[in-house]
Amino acid sequence: MGVGTSRSKVHRGDCFAAGKQLRAISREQALASLGDGIQACEVCRPDTALGAL
Repeated sequence: MGVGTSRSKVHRGDCFAAGKQLRAISREQALASLGDGIQACEVCRPDTALGAL
């Protein structure tokens, strides 16, 4: 990521709070992102759905 850019959150595909700029990723990529410290959305809780708690 470049200087001054914010980190995204991981969302489930059906999350209404995800916004308009979405990029689909695989389950493995989502788990890796959560493991790397990218936050899970507080609304749709993809970490719970993926069993990554």
